[in-house]
Amino acid sequence: MKNSPVSLTPKKDHLRGSRSPVGSSPKRSPYPTRRKGFDSSPLSNEPRSQREQSQQPSSSEEDDNYSRKSPRPLRMNVTREEMSEPETPSRGKKERKKDDKSSNYSLMCVFLVGIFAFCIYKNPLNSKMPDKICKFQDLKQKYTGQDDFLWKSLEIGIENTINKKSESPAIYLFIYQRNPSKVMDLINKIINRASECFDPSLEPAQMNPKDFTSQAALDDYGIAIEKYKKLVDQGNVLLIAGLNDFPAKAARALHAICDSQNPIKNRVVIFLTLEVPTLEGKSIEIAENTLRSLWENQIKDSELEPIITRVTDQVVAVRM
Repeated sequence: MKNSPVSLTPKKDHLRGSRSPVGSSPKRSPYPTRRKGFDSSPLSNEPRSQREQSQQPSSSEEDDNYSRKSPRPLRMNVTREEMSEPETPSRGKKERKKDDKSSNYSLMCVFLVGIFAFCIYKNPLNSKMPDKICKFQDLKQKYTGQDDFLWKSLEIGIENTINKKSESPAIYLFIYQRNPSKVMDLINKIINRASECFDPSLEPAQMNPKDFTSQAALDDYGIAIEKYKKLVDQGNVLLIAGLNDFPAKAARALHAICDSQNPIKNRVVIFLTLEVPTLEGKSIEIAENTLRSLWENQIKDSELEPIITRVTDQVVAVRM
């Protein structure tokens, strides 16, 4: 009797397994079970090496798998538009703010340059005129008996007035003791020189004692003030000679004419003359005492002292 071949195919009952009654231990299958990570191919009589070789994928399959799994290669020729980031709302606001700042800065620069150009146009750097000078060197050499203070005070006061360094009038009171004709000859030369320093084409103006002693001027000293205004409108140098002949009522006009704080006209040089009993001592004290002796009996002290103060702003002695 021939031996029939043994079938290696398991029976269905063994593959499915049978449920064991509750409480009994499950029956272990006589056939090997699948384990995770082990070969799950059905059992066969082929050698293991042949089975592993048959299970390995072919080269064409490997290429297909690699093409599906490998990432796409990078492109080197990327355009500028592709590289640029999309404009976000916050980025757009920042760029607009930068543009606004740059435009404001440009406008400010143009504005400042315009102001600088306007200032240069109105006041060129090289257009400043040199200060005018008024010297009395020739008279100083001729009249050697005069004090140096006379010439220095004249030059400083007149030059400051001409060059607008002082808004107040320059007021000089010449006092002298004797030789009135020689004194007036020197004073006239000083006045003419001062007028030439302002404008050589103009003549110096003069007010006589009659302009203050007329009946109309005695009744209203404002008449003398009005004449003074007309004269200084025509020139910058004025002579008021002979204060010794001025009555007290007329002297009130000198309070307005010799006002250096609120002058009737700026850039004016006023010369006055006064004969005094002596030149020994301080010139300003000699002048003040002489004026008081002339007017104190007719004018109250409250009126007299302000007049004397304004008339004696600068006192210079002329010695002959």
